[in-house]
Amino acid sequence: MRKRFMALFLAGCLAAALTGCGGNGGQAGTTAASAAATTAATGKDGEKAAEKPGGEAAEKAAEEGDKKAADAQTADSKAADSAAKVGEPAQAASSERPVVCLLMSKTTSAYSGAYFSNFKEKSAEYPDVDWIAFDAQNDPTLQAQQAEEAIAMGASCIMMQPIDGTALIAAAKKISEAGIPLVICNKKLTEEGEPYYTTYFGPDCYLEGQLAADLLHEKYPDGCKYVHLGQDTSDEVGRLRLAGFEDQAKEKGYNFECLGVSPSCNWSAENGKTYMAAFLTKFSGEIDAVWAIDDAVGYGALQAVQEDLSGENEKVQIVSVGGQEANLNAIKEGKNYLGTIYQSPILESGGAMKIVNDIVVNNIVPSEKSISMELPVITIDNANDYPPAY
Repeated sequence: MRKRFMALFLAGCLAAALTGCGGNGGQAGTTAASAAATTAATGKDGEKAAEKPGGEAAEKAAEEGDKKAADAQTADSKAADSAAKVGEPAQAASSERPVVCLLMSKTTSAYSGAYFSNFKEKSAEYPDVDWIAFDAQNDPTLQAQQAEEAIAMGASCIMMQPIDGTALIAAAKKISEAGIPLVICNKKLTEEGEPYYTTYFGPDCYLEGQLAADLLHEKYPDGCKYVHLGQDTSDEVGRLRLAGFEDQAKEKGYNFECLGVSPSCNWSAENGKTYMAAFLTKFSGEIDAVWAIDDAVGYGALQAVQEDLSGENEKVQIVSVGGQEANLNAIKEGKNYLGTIYQSPILESGGAMKIVNDIVVNNIVPSEKSISMELPVITIDNANDYPPAY
């Protein structure tokens, strides 16, 4: 039986993905790849020029055709490098089964890579659907173009991980106007976009902040001084996690004092380590806890604490969101890592796919506008019960 999953990555070559090229670069790669596929298959440009007599003009035309074909083949080869294959080349969607398109924000991070891998594996459990994925390489303009591509393909349902909760509203509106159910995943559109999607499935980022505040309060019931290693407030995930934490502390009367907030860590362990080292110097001996935006940043903070030689910061406790293996191991040690809010890309992608399959196969549409995935709080007491989230 042929595989049901097809991965169509139309965002350019792998090199562009790794270097984070902008919209123009991605679009050019897509166009070149499409042209290459046609030219490489038919030899059209070069052959037609060579067939015509005419001496020097014909030779020149042939040379130009050969160059175009060679350039196109190179672009095609690069595009192929960025395509994820599942054991065999991608195949055309079957008209006999509904087509579901996943518009991924990117596939290069640890989280998104695990999400995509599970999407491929999980597709075998839903054989009545053709599953297709696009990689927008963190480019909202490219993601909007891919939404139009999915509409043109006649998708029965579209899953979207919006790169920008505001910029992708226009794409969501087009999907809605085409009469295609839209399931938003991982990160919500802003409030203005709510009329255009069917439901949301993924983490409740505001709740994650609340859970982090509760965990810190359990450790320090009489209050504590903390620093926040976060994101720019324009990032919806970072903004909601921070707001959830601060609102919960205020509403519950937690006696927290924030000593400092870092610049945007950009989900980077290196930045987390750098900013934490600065905080350890500035507030030496004063910091009780760290509220880190995610596990990568939290692990960077842990490294800074471990490498601090002042002897003044040995009892600092870290709280974050994620569930990565290194962080789980640090939690099990019971020294500086208090806990993490477990956000698994496996649970997220699997839950979203079940909802989508119910929509297109069983005609079951969720009544809830927003459905949160499970978000366990991991501490030393239960860390052994959970595998690494990604």
